[in-house]
Order: sequence, then C-alpha cells, then structure tokens
Amino acid sequence: MGDELVLNLSTTPTVSGMDPEIESRLKRAAVRSNRAREDLEQAIIDAFLAGAGQREIARAVDMSHPAVKYILDRHQNERDDVANEVQRRGTLRKGTTER
Repeated sequence: MGDELVLNLSTTPTVSGMDPEIESRLKRAAVRSNRAREDLEQAIIDAFLAGAGQREIARAVDMSHPAVKYILDRHQNERDDVANEVQRRGTLRKGTTER
C-alpha cells in the first residue's frame, strides 16, 4: 500500500502541454466571448430592423461601417439559405423527388 500513485490533476499538463487550470480559464473565456459576440450581432440586427442606419449602428458599437455591413450581409445570407431550404423541402413534399 505504500507504493500508491497519486496524481495532482491541477498540475497535470493537458494534451496541448498547457497547465489545465490555464487551459480551463481560456476555454471559459472563449465561451463568454462567443456569447458576447452573438449578443452584439443580434443587437446590431435588431437595431437595423428597427430602422437604425448602418453608420449609426457602427458609431454606437464603436465598429467600422464595413464591419456592421458584413454582419448584416451574413445574417441576410443565412436567412436566404433558410428560406431556400424551406422552399426546397416544400417542393419535395408536393411530389417532386429529391436529387
């Protein structure tokens, strides 16, 4: 019993070789950052749909006008993709065959 192996997991390096505590902190920060980015993008979309101009939004969020336009364009493209998929599925249900 005197030959037990004890691992201290707080200092055991991860696959990346990074300290697990630091890696965990980085991962948590990345999750928070991604959520904040998603919230910001949704707020930009909501402001635009409420009638705010792209330059006005850009000033309010301290971003460039092209960055705001990029977010809005990407959102529109995603909406178009969803609409096209819904239309495609609706067409398939009406008797056409899937390719």
